[in-house]
Amino acid sequence: MSKQDCESRGAGFMASHANQFDNLRNVIEQHFERYSTEGKLCDEELLSVLNGKASALIVSREVTSTQQYADMLYSLALLNYESASYDQSARLVDGALKIREEAGGPRADLLLDFELLVLSYNNRGRFAEAESAAHSWLRMAEDEFGVDHPYIGKVTFCLAQIYRKQGRKVEAEQMFLRSLSTYAKTNTLDSPDAAVTRTAYGDFLRVTGRNEEAKQIESND
Repeated sequence: MSKQDCESRGAGFMASHANQFDNLRNVIEQHFERYSTEGKLCDEELLSVLNGKASALIVSREVTSTQQYADMLYSLALLNYESASYDQSARLVDGALKIREEAGGPRADLLLDFELLVLSYNNRGRFAEAESAAHSWLRMAEDEFGVDHPYIGKVTFCLAQIYRKQGRKVEAEQMFLRSLSTYAKTNTLDSPDAAVTRTAYGDFLRVTGRNEEAKQIESND
């Protein structure tokens, strides 16, 4: 963006920002779709360019749909997450989350934002932030679905993993058990998410020397 663009302050300035936003959004959507369908990520150099342009266009929020802006940030955050750029992922998805919260965005999108934020913090070892975000995520999920819903099993599993990484064994086990209990109550113990919880809890039990319990959990008896 040139100095002349910045000084114009007129319709041309607004359109320039909108066009830049649309162009960036289209590029990100293309790579996000390619990742979703083919598992192919942006290379590191391109991802860095996209991150820089997204940051520079924050000022354009007033000329774009807040939902479109949040969607773009989420897509870019996920590309960063899958590239193991967890700090950048957290920054971007936190931005998307704040925009949606301010705009009263759809609960389904807010839940996705919280999930990615928690995973980004946890994978970066930022456990206090991960735990805080996970509790907010859990409260929203309970408000949306109630306490007995398979989705709650997913959220409590993430909390178990956060506690486990910190060596907080009692709290971790409580959350593993709550996750499995939720799947049992909702007749979804055979679901892929429940299987992930069983495997992780089995590993947890083995580390604590409880091999027989681990076998029982993993066999889904």
